[in-house]
Amino acid sequence: MNSSLPSRRSELIGRDEEIAAVAESLESHRLVTLLGVGGVGKSSLSLAVGKTLESSMGVHLVDLVTVDQSVDIAAAVADRVGLGATPDVAPVDGLVAYFSDGDHLLLLDNCEHVLDQAAEFVDEM
Repeated sequence: MNSSLPSRRSELIGRDEEIAAVAESLESHRLVTLLGVGGVGKSSLSLAVGKTLESSMGVHLVDLVTVDQSVDIAAAVADRVGLGATPDVAPVDGLVAYFSDGDHLLLLDNCEHVLDQAAEFVDEM
């Protein structure tokens, strides 16, 4: 399956229950949000879940840390997923078509500074 996850630099220890709970939530929910204060390990947990699932589905990590409020989130996600711009297709439409073809997991990381735009993007998807 197609995956854009970085390789792990170290093993995530002591989070097996959380990994299993998030993976289980993904079986019955189209949207799962990990919340917590900075530094608690949300990104590490989401990457571990992605690594667990990548043998059975396409897993795509999109880190929005460098995206600012003036950027179209859908275009940024399409670019980072590797879809590129298509003149006659809106980025969100291209993404919907791409993710509709098979099982995929899209991990959006570092959304807090573009929260409203990210929420709108997720609603559109």
